Amino acid sequence: MLVKSVLLITLAALSFGCAATHPPVNAIAPTGMALVPAGEFMMGNDATDPLERMGGIQAINEMPKRKVYVKAFYMDRYEVTNLEYKVFIENLKKGGVRALAQYINDGIPVPDHWSKETGTFKYGQERHPVIDVDWYMANLYCLMRGKRLPTEEEWEKAARGIDERIYPWGNEYGRDLAATREVCDDKGLHFNACRPFEVGSFKKDVSIYGISDMAGNAMEWTATRYAPYPGAPVANSVRFTPEENVMTLRGGAHDTLLFEFGRTTARHFRRATDMMEAHADWHTDMNVGFRCVMDAE
Repeated sequence: MLVKSVLLITLAALSFGCAATHPPVNAIAPTGMALVPAGEFMMGNDATDPLERMGGIQAINEMPKRKVYVKAFYMDRYEVTNLEYKVFIENLKKGGVRALAQYINDGIPVPDHWSKETGTFKYGQERHPVIDVDWYMANLYCLMRGKRLPTEEEWEKAARGIDERIYPWGNEYGRDLAATREVCDDKGLHFNACRPFEVGSFKKDVSIYGISDMAGNAMEWTATRYAPYPGAPVANSVRFTPEENVMTLRGGAHDTLLFEFGRTTARHFRRATDMMEAHADWHTDMNVGFRCVMDAE
């Protein structure tokens, strides 16, 4: 199913004249993107690291720590917004797309929190990150922009840099430094009442490469299937078959705790889609969004 869908998605992207490009590494970063240079970085954590540093039991799937090399790439500075996603949906319709292979019926899914009557987001939420987007639609969006979803390794380097920082901004924990559940708690809001903020609203939540909202606002899809790291502890090493289409998510969200989910090494997973009908009311969750990357060499 995943292979078939990726093939259809790739063909759809090419039919719109949006094949991925490969600008030279010394080029100026494309508008709205930041360069993450090539090189090694330390990915993950070790059992010798203090549990407090890793978020306690949440960290078992982040082991072991190891050196990873990634090629240079560009990453979107911000998560894809409602307005950007709306333009994408409109372009699909203008291009005559009526059905996608991953769904059992015709139709183009839209986020559940968008109005059923107008098929769009609420007024004033143009620059909020789009959420409730499944992996297939996120992947198609990136391809049609001449980009792609980041690998898990690329995402962590973009957030962590090369100094093993705990959060995108460094090692300092702060309840008001990112769009996370702590902000809602401090306002006396139940976490179900938490909502995303405009992208870039939290000026501290910026990585060393100038990429925003990697600790909060919305969890983000990657191109990587979820699996334990090589050499991971056997205990609590969750495994899935390829047929289950379980993909890796990175980053914290507006309704998750910074300490647990907003760390640069935190990993999560979710099926590529949870509903097979294009017009189902629930596709992933109300805290999952994405951003795109582009090769730089």
